[in-house]
Amino acid sequence: MSEQNLATSRRWFELWDLQDLEGLIDLVDDDFIAIDQAKGQGFRGKDGLRRFLHSWADSFDMHNTADDLSYTSAGNKVVTEAVSRGTHTGTYAGVEATGQEVLLPIVIIQTYSEEGRFLSHEIYYDQLALVAQLLAKALPTLESRNLAVAASGSSELRFPAGANVITQGDPPENFYVILSGQVEVVKEGVVVATLGPSQFFGEVGLLNGEPRNATVRAVTELTTYVLAAEGFAAMIRSSLPTAGLLTDLARQRTTR
Repeated sequence: MSEQNLATSRRWFELWDLQDLEGLIDLVDDDFIAIDQAKGQGFRGKDGLRRFLHSWADSFDMHNTADDLSYTSAGNKVVTEAVSRGTHTGTYAGVEATGQEVLLPIVIIQTYSEEGRFLSHEIYYDQLALVAQLLAKALPTLESRNLAVAASGSSELRFPAGANVITQGDPPENFYVILSGQVEVVKEGVVVATLGPSQFFGEVGLLNGEPRNATVRAVTELTTYVLAAEGFAAMIRSSLPTAGLLTDLARQRTTR
């Protein structure tokens, strides 16, 4: 039965590469469950699988080649290690499309019954890979090893429209990269700039150690990735070109 299970798992990736989502759904029974371990979400049955597949297909133009896939059969499970390649084309986990080319290592565990029925599909991946991609667009001077430093110290914060993310005169604490939404930068009551996805703010005070020189207010609902002061310091220590880019930009923003 393991050979049949392996053949079904290989067929799964062939259909995914063709973006034949209905063909994938035809492989499973009504009690099938797909589990996204990174998000802690489960999708049961054919309708659930359809939602799960579209959550990926609507967000990424993602493909695998035969060289990207490695299959291991163990009992009633098939473990597939893959590197998915493609482009971030739609909103994913609140993150608007960046157009970034992505490489996403994944591990998928597919479980079969003794009769060879396809019971479950569990996917494991690192969501920090997406953070690194966004940071790569915001800070192109960061190399992959520096991205890991930055991504590992980040967290996600959301703000409602109208909320002050930072307030002029406050002590500097965080560096922000915008994932989705828009902010306005206000100095002495005057809007001096508007920022959107893959842009950042908060570096000025962290670099010069002085109170915030502007208020940054959410114009729309806002999702950001945040680096605390310690993480920001580690990031710029790891990349002198990035430190230079941020210092130059901070000087420009200070003189607005």
